[in-house]
Amino acid sequence: MVVLLILQFATFTRSFLQYLPSSPIHLPSIPLPNLDSSPPQTVNAKPLMYFTGAGVYVWWQLGVAKYIQEHYDRESILDSIAIGASAGSITSSVLLADIDFDKALKLAIALTEKYQVYERKIGFGGLVGTMLDEWLNQMLDDSIDMKNFNNLHISLTPTKVAAPKLVTNFQDKKDLINAIKASCHIPLFLDGRPFAKYRDESVIDGSFWYFMTKDRWVGLPFPEEDQKIIRNNIENILWVDYGDDDLFMKSISGNIVELITPDQMYEMLQMGYDFMKRETEKQSIPLKRQSFTRSTMTSAKKIVDTIPKELMKKIPESVDRFYRPLNPSSYFKQSTIGNAFASLTRDRLPSITDSEKENLQDTSTKKETVPKTDPSTSNEPSSFLPKFPTKLRLSF
Repeated sequence: MVVLLILQFATFTRSFLQYLPSSPIHLPSIPLPNLDSSPPQTVNAKPLMYFTGAGVYVWWQLGVAKYIQEHYDRESILDSIAIGASAGSITSSVLLADIDFDKALKLAIALTEKYQVYERKIGFGGLVGTMLDEWLNQMLDDSIDMKNFNNLHISLTPTKVAAPKLVTNFQDKKDLINAIKASCHIPLFLDGRPFAKYRDESVIDGSFWYFMTKDRWVGLPFPEEDQKIIRNNIENILWVDYGDDDLFMKSISGNIVELITPDQMYEMLQMGYDFMKRETEKQSIPLKRQSFTRSTMTSAKKIVDTIPKELMKKIPESVDRFYRPLNPSSYFKQSTIGNAFASLTRDRLPSITDSEKENLQDTSTKKETVPKTDPSTSNEPSSFLPKFPTKLRLSF
């Protein structure tokens, strides 16, 4: 009987989502937030990151979060207001927890194999809650500092036909995970239950009214004490919504509960990452950037290791002192391979012909020493050095 209900709900959900109206619908009988759509006026306010509902497209969101983690200042991220609705509650929480996103993807794929979702007729229907709970428990460390989530708010939709609400002040890891699961609760589909219980209240998916109204300012909640400031400071909001990525929208079916393959997870993660990179290039992100990104530091070390030792001796001593101490592991607990440094230096490093390589080898066998050069008096050009980005804050 339960299986039949899940199958019926999955079919209904797929059809329902595909035929939602393209323009906002008006529900005057429902007590939604009293927000107008008047043009805002810019005032000083704390930056806000809003992660909306996404369903299986959460992997696109996680790609965005991965880029933010690698390129933006950690303190700036923690100081910002973070709001997550439905799948967005997953993304916002793991970003603040500073998880390893590559490990998170591998774990998710392992869980699909463990629960044999590709062999089931209804995919992961009814298993999402169990898999999400296991994934979060492994990705969030038991000793995690709950202060990281001081500015985190998670959206829930009460079942009493009321406006969506925000919950915050999470006591511990278990409390946070329960809030995330409640915010992601698509009736029946998550775990076979019609609703979730959180803090003695029956709730469902925190992005429900957003999908119904297609209006961010009506269908999504904001902190009550900051609503007026936020409304008048719309440019201070970083919306993480897959609907804003035209390239991604052209590549998906629109069914947020469809069963996706590991390859699709990888592709979505990369597309989200690339989207955030494009947004950053527009200088439209209200976050402070790192002076040296993780990907830059890692690539710098790899580039240096490939340069012939004899060539390195010809580089001014000041440059040598700059490169040699680079050790990404001592600066960051995790690192990823990027092309930032390589793209900056590829066309600037001196090229070496085959004959020059032979000369370098001959020189190394003769053990000739090259006198050290005083960087203050050296006439050798150092223009090939890349200009690294300066720190940028989360400021709109």
